[in-house]
Amino acid sequence: WPNHPLGMSLAGTFESVSSFTRKQVADFQGRFYQPANIVVSVSGDIEHNKVFELLSKKFSQAKAKPGINFKKAKGGQKRPASRFFYKKTEQSHLAIGYQSYKRNHPDRHGVSLLHIILGANMSSRLFNEVREKKGLAYEIGTQARYFYDTGAFFIHAGVDNRKVIPAVSTILNETRKISQKPVSKNEFLRAREYYTGQLLMSLEDTLDHMLWLGEQESALRKIKTAQDVLQEINLVTIDDLSRVAADIFKGNNLCLALIGPQSDDEQSRISRILQ
Repeated sequence: WPNHPLGMSLAGTFESVSSFTRKQVADFQGRFYQPANIVVSVSGDIEHNKVFELLSKKFSQAKAKPGINFKKAKGGQKRPASRFFYKKTEQSHLAIGYQSYKRNHPDRHGVSLLHIILGANMSSRLFNEVREKKGLAYEIGTQARYFYDTGAFFIHAGVDNRKVIPAVSTILNETRKISQKPVSKNEFLRAREYYTGQLLMSLEDTLDHMLWLGEQESALRKIKTAQDVLQEINLVTIDDLSRVAADIFKGNNLCLALIGPQSDDEQSRISRILQ
């Protein structure tokens, strides 16, 4: 996301942070930390009326302000993109990313299942093919991120400096395979069981349950129960996964970032692989 907050470092830069003034910080606080942008989430052995009464007193003096309009993310990338950062490291660190779906997109569970099948654990396709079978990476995995109006699917790996090109080729081959050939029923069911199991386990802790409620209210303005989400997951089919994979893992939707001691010639060869 060039020139968009999602494409920038969360920590900022030395120059940007050094330039902050007290007024800028106070203005930021006043703009974002106000009633239209606050969600209070409480979970545990509580009495609703008492909590409501307490919060009403605490926030009684807060003045409502207009809601916040966030900068919309832009999609529509026309060709693969790559960024190389030369650094003398013992291993190369690479990330291959694709723009994906927003938080409330109807196919978001399909993306999560693809994440599990491709790189969420040691049973995943990328772990077995890239690390175990070919020995091309020290570590490899995937992440699926969901934002307000867009999303991202990442493949990250730590690779031997001499094996970056075959590692990238193998990773891209795996994304093509899952886009072109439906996953087996057994692989699909195992991924779905893992997904639902992780969901239920995450809600056993009171803190995580509180975060679940607050996150949904702040992002979606409505609350889904675990049962609601399980029903959505169970509606996903193998054909859905093939369709979602084909939509996300398109060549013109691909971005690569690489940190390592690769020469200009190696960088050019890697860029050609992406085409």
